[in-house]
Amino acid sequence: MKNLLYLITISFLFSSTYDLTIQLLSYDGIRPGTKVKYEIYDAGKVKRISENDQGSYDISLKLYDDPSIPKLNENMLFKIEKNTLSV
Repeated sequence: MKNLLYLITISFLFSSTYDLTIQLLSYDGIRPGTKVKYEIYDAGKVKRISENDQGSYDISLKLYDDPSIPKLNENMLFKIEKNTLSV
């Protein structure tokens, strides 16, 4: 029974997220696991950072599908503040 409860909880967490990839010229101050903030909300985490062919960096984000946070997209402005990626 306990294992079933863990399975349901994990499947809920995975189904309530979505991925987004953005491009930044520099990723100084962030790393995988860094929080993504939208206003006062914790919107997700940085999943992966990789260099692309244009000399910038592709930042893969795992974002929470929360009704209180609008869907984030690659056209929004992202900035690095201290140790967070803010929208």
